[in-house]
Amino acid sequence: MNLTKDRINKITTKMPKGMAISIYIPTHFDAASAAMNEDQIRTRNLFGEAIRLLEQYPITTPLQTLLREQLDEMIEDATFWQNLSRGLLVIGDNTRIEMFYLPIDTEEYVAISDCYHLAPIFGLLQDAKEYYVLSLAQHDPMLLKGSMYGLEPSGIMLPQTIEAGLNIDENNQKSEQQRSSSGASGGYNGRGGAKSPIEDDRHQFWRMIDGIICKHANKRLPLILAGTEKDLSEYRSKSHYPTILQGMLHGNFSDVSSRELLPQALKIINGELIEAMHDKALSSYERIQGTMPDHVATKLPAIQDAAETGRVESLLISVTRRTADTVRDSAEQVTMLTFQASQKINQVVQMAAMAVWNAGGQIINVDESRMPRNGSLALATLRY
Repeated sequence: MNLTKDRINKITTKMPKGMAISIYIPTHFDAASAAMNEDQIRTRNLFGEAIRLLEQYPITTPLQTLLREQLDEMIEDATFWQNLSRGLLVIGDNTRIEMFYLPIDTEEYVAISDCYHLAPIFGLLQDAKEYYVLSLAQHDPMLLKGSMYGLEPSGIMLPQTIEAGLNIDENNQKSEQQRSSSGASGGYNGRGGAKSPIEDDRHQFWRMIDGIICKHANKRLPLILAGTEKDLSEYRSKSHYPTILQGMLHGNFSDVSSRELLPQALKIINGELIEAMHDKALSSYERIQGTMPDHVATKLPAIQDAAETGRVESLLISVTRRTADTVRDSAEQVTMLTFQASQKINQVVQMAAMAVWNAGGQIINVDESRMPRNGSLALATLRY
């Protein structure tokens, strides 16, 4: 399953039955056989580590059996390994095992505790944005709806061609083009005067698409435009959509899959929306720390105490870093979930984050290089 606030809320509102297991598994998102084999081996090893940790407890739990059964089921399902994301989260107790796709990379991590270790997940869900991508073209334009996981058709139908949209007879249009190019009376001579009929038709086509989107789309969602420079410029100048992002995808995307389009779209979403939200939270912490130092908490015990009493307005946790050191052979730097070597420290952060989440506070996953206090694992601004 994909991560959603509703699904995580259902998990956090119930105490685990017995011990709780949390396993973070880095995986490949391609179906190459070598990658699949590597992911299976890594999953076996991490499940095995979880089972060994459970064996240290004096009483055998049903969770060990559930983990073995779940692993056997996964290994036998070839389709599962062909359709992975950048990582997997496996959580479970004595009654169930649940798995979630992760939209970003992760370190390997296994925790046995009395609660699930979901601290970085809260930050991911805080960042989660829905948005549209409009692939502009004079043939087969498409409006896609996006999330942190992927792009899919929005269900809003657009006219597939100028001719279909404006009900223009193609042969008549060609005749008009020929008359215009031969200098026939009433044609466009290229030296001013009347616009080209072709240009008029194209502009009318953009207005028609914009009208459909403004009528049927959720206008609270941001819109990313994708297309050639000319089409992008013309459409933007005529659109009445209220939240078109500044970043655009340049090129012809007629033959580009939504999977190829996703990283480019997310780069714009991260740059214009998510990083702006993080910047605001970091600036707010620094301002409050400077003017009202009693309204911030910088030590884990104080943060945990404030979180458990519902006083945390915003929790900044250093659980991500930028790195190219992933399971994939790539020089591309990506954001990766990270964990402390000490399970005791991870547990304190988890308990604080859980309390903030349940109290409706804001949780921000901050890159370790951007924490206001160098080396801090968590910082908080307080309501009072």
